[in-house]
Amino acid sequence: MSESTRSPAVAFWVALPILAALLLLPAGWRNLRPLAIDVESPGIPQIEGPEGSLPVPPREFRWTPGGDDVEWSQVLLYRATFERLWESPPLAEPVFPVDPREVFRGIPAGEEVWWKVREVADGRARAASRLVRFSFEVDAFGHGPGEAPTYARPLVD
Repeated sequence: MSESTRSPAVAFWVALPILAALLLLPAGWRNLRPLAIDVESPGIPQIEGPEGSLPVPPREFRWTPGGDDVEWSQVLLYRATFERLWESPPLAEPVFPVDPREVFRGIPAGEEVWWKVREVADGRARAASRLVRFSFEVDAFGHGPGEAPTYARPLVD
């Protein structure tokens, strides 16, 4: 093969994968985007509270069930890193009162906490609400941001 016939063939085979990548890349990016979920859809539990910045830790969680077929629900709490902090027992009602000193023990004031509700129907996971963020200005023991919490009496007076 002469030098003059090799150059167009090499150029073609080098350009072909680049052209394919340019054509397919936009389609690939469309597939990588997360699916949008309409959280107002019927069948998905709707969070009522708590949400946002609160003066103190919440004393209850409230939501609207996603349907009449819900057997039980469960409240799940997470850190901003999505490490699970706490989960409720199975709940029959869409309002769950909590003891802040028990549930929020060790969570400092100002730290973001995320929560959601998941539902079970017919013995299987049915739906989960959107994740909702809240934080509190004073922790469950009355300490503000940056204050050293003392959860027990000092050993030495």
